[in-house]
Amino acid sequence: MNNEMESLLRERINRVAYTHIIHEKNADIINFWIGVLKWTQIIISAAITCELFGLFFSNECSLKIVAVVSSFILTSITMITKNLGLDQKAEKHKTYAARYLNLKDSLIALLADAKGMSLNDSDVAKRRDELQKEYDELNEHAPRTCSRAYSKAEKTIEEGMRTANDSVTDTFLPEKLRIVNTK
Repeated sequence: MNNEMESLLRERINRVAYTHIIHEKNADIINFWIGVLKWTQIIISAAITCELFGLFFSNECSLKIVAVVSSFILTSITMITKNLGLDQKAEKHKTYAARYLNLKDSLIALLADAKGMSLNDSDVAKRRDELQKEYDELNEHAPRTCSRAYSKAEKTIEEGMRTANDSVTDTFLPEKLRIVNTK
């Protein structure tokens, strides 16, 4: 396999790995907000229950107003949560993250086959193009990600988990496929 082909495969591994991280981070962000909304609902529900018990023992008008306002807020949060479909969005990002991870593994396997000389250059190019088409199709149908997911992915990359340089690409390649000394 020539150096240009290897460089191209390594670049595509990085691109797919980066996209995988972005979808994971987007799912994490959505799941965080799902948790915040659920805890808010629990707290408001508890407050409404306390207010209703308070109404049994007193006839304060202010307690009735607080109970009605709290009930309205809880109903609003419940409707917003239901209409946004956050659970489905988070699940879709997780699904696509897994699909990108599978694609990255396929690219790594292709790199291993190419370096091991079990495939000739034309077979490598054909398989590379098939995987690129799969990547393009994933991108076409994948859910949109938010800028915060990109920022979190960048932070993950800056912390050295994954980057677009050879030394970090090597961290998710089997030892025999690495090109940079990792001592």
